[in-house]
Amino acid sequence: MNSKEMRQALIGSLAERLNVLMDASGITIGELARASGLSYSTIENLRTGKAEPGATVPIILADYFAVPLDYLCGRMDEETSRAVLEDYPRRFMEVRRMEYEAYMLARKKVVLSSGFESPWPYNLYEDVVGETAQSLLREDQTAGMERAVSSLTDRERESVYAYFRDGMSYEKIAKRWDVTTERARQICAKAERKLRHPARKNLFLNGYHPELDEAERELAARRCEIELTRAGLNAEMAGLDEYRAQIGLLRGKLEGLAAWDEERRKLPDAEAPSLNFPVEEMELSVRAYNVLSRAGIKTLGQIIEADSEGRLWCIRNMGRKSYAEVLGKVRELLHLGETDPITVKGGRA
Repeated sequence: MNSKEMRQALIGSLAERLNVLMDASGITIGELARASGLSYSTIENLRTGKAEPGATVPIILADYFAVPLDYLCGRMDEETSRAVLEDYPRRFMEVRRMEYEAYMLARKKVVLSSGFESPWPYNLYEDVVGETAQSLLREDQTAGMERAVSSLTDRERESVYAYFRDGMSYEKIAKRWDVTTERARQICAKAERKLRHPARKNLFLNGYHPELDEAERELAARRCEIELTRAGLNAEMAGLDEYRAQIGLLRGKLEGLAAWDEERRKLPDAEAPSLNFPVEEMELSVRAYNVLSRAGIKTLGQIIEADSEGRLWCIRNMGRKSYAEVLGKVRELLHLGETDPITVKGGRA
């Protein structure tokens, strides 16, 4: 039999024997979960054979049902197994009765001034859970209760210890805090409501396990690290997209300049006008022509010279519209773009 077959045999035997023991003892899943510290879903999965037990689970169950571990794991022959089950319900109740009597002896049923019949911390457990504890509280349960109480505010935590642990009445608590009795009652009631929250109540029922908290903290830190890495990658991708857009704009401009330069190279030299090109032939409006004529500007070269010296804009009656018209016509004659310097065969404005 290989290891896989052995595990399957263990799962099947544990499921069968667990059902037999629970039926014989008359215990429910909920009662077994509270008494053993195992979760409800774990026991349910073990009963149906849907889960492989951990190393300590069979030991916990064998101790609770007071049966040999080999019987629970299916490692006993039929005759020995029948001997284990002989008169089992009576023996099980005897074991549980002795345990319960030890538990009740530990509680001693003392009567506190606050009216509780159970001592600390059983009175708090019964108030939060809503039922009487049927066995001694486990160490992880008391640790869970302490952790739940420590999550309250300072005043609420103090009220819990004063009322449940020290047995103080609302009047005494109010006198300690120098508040009204009703205010002390409200603070205690709020603390109890918070403790009944499912998250805190779960600490009362299933206890506190620091190793699980450490694993959760590590998982949360890992998730935070992943989120930070994802945010950094998203920022870098956004930057890359912006760079791509800028590169696309530059590529478009370069292609436009290359096309314009190609067209310029195709023009014959005869089409480039000389600096002596007359203003009369520039096809300007009457207003723009008259403004240039009155200023004594008769040729293309004189227009370029006046503009380079800053005089063209200052000519009398040379408005914004006329100035733009003159420069636009000069660029048209020289086959220049809007941002190109005005030159003719190396001449410069």
